[in-house]
This record gives sequence, C-alpha cells and structure tokens, in this order.
Amino acid sequence: MIDKQNRTFCAYHFIGTIGALLMLMIPLLLSKSLIFFINTPIIIWTYGLTSFLLLSAFRKDFLRFIPEAILSLFFVPNKPNPRFAEIAKLGSRYVIGVGVIFYIIELILMLTGLEDPSQIGVGIALGLLTIFYALIASELFFISTYNLFSDGKADNKPLMYENLLVIILCLVIAFIVAFVLWC
Repeated sequence: MIDKQNRTFCAYHFIGTIGALLMLMIPLLLSKSLIFFINTPIIIWTYGLTSFLLLSAFRKDFLRFIPEAILSLFFVPNKPNPRFAEIAKLGSRYVIGVGVIFYIIELILMLTGLEDPSQIGVGIALGLLTIFYALIASELFFISTYNLFSDGKADNKPLMYENLLVIILCLVIAFIVAFVLWC
C-alpha cells in the first residue's frame, strides 16, 4: 500500500529527475538514428531478468518497492527505508550483471556469423545496447533510489566504481573484437 504521508514534493529533486531524463533524451531525439537505440527484445530481457532476480531475492518486498521507487523519482521519502535501499543496491548490481551477460551473448552470436562481415557492426551495437540499458537503469534509477531510501550513512561510490569498471571492460572487449575482425 502506498502511503502518501511518507513522501514530500521537492522541487530540486523533481527538476533534477526531469533534467536528467531530458539530458539523456535530447541527444537521442536530435540524432537521425533514434531507432538504433530502441530494441524491444533487449529491453525486455535486460529489465525483465533483473526484475525476476529481484523478485526471487526479495519476494513481496520487491512488489512493494516498485511503486515506491517510481514515485521516488519525483517525490522524496520522508524517512529512510533500509529494505528498499537494499533492493535498489542489489538491483544496480543485478542489472549491470544482466547487461554483461546479454552483451556476451550478443558477441557470441555475432562471432558465429562471421561469414557475413556486414553483421559485425550490428552484433557489437546490439551488445553495447544491453550495456546502455543496464547503465541507464543502474545509474539513473537504482543508485538514485538507493540514495533516497538509505539512511545517508552508506556510500554508493563503490557501486558506481564497480559499474564503471564493468562498462570499461565491455568497451575494451568490443574494440578488441572489432579491431581483430577488421584487420
């Protein structure tokens, strides 16, 4: 049950959320290739598997977390909720892990089709798209939600550093594969 008394409207938080979404969307909308950033199966796989993993780990608490987390994008909770903070923290790790798993799957699928070199770029792009979706969920949703529901004593810097290392590793792998196949 969603309790309206547990949240407060904060103009700074609201403007920050809308601003972050706009800053993400404007370059995509201005590009002539917006369609390349939308891949429904990858969205469903990345966010769906993450949701199932969190449901398995947190059961009913995850179902209560979803509406509260969505509302927390615009309204600040009045008090910490350590259980929701824990869900958000693990969600950030799960979504990056799922993104990397699907990235590797896309690379394997791409490497199995080397007889058609025109598919190499598409395979790498689809693999990187899973990382892109995972990064959006981790950094813009789960970590910000974690910060709102935590008691303020916890530090989310290790989460961001771990995610950054995973992303850098995936990019290095993509460039190595592309370079080896190009040469």
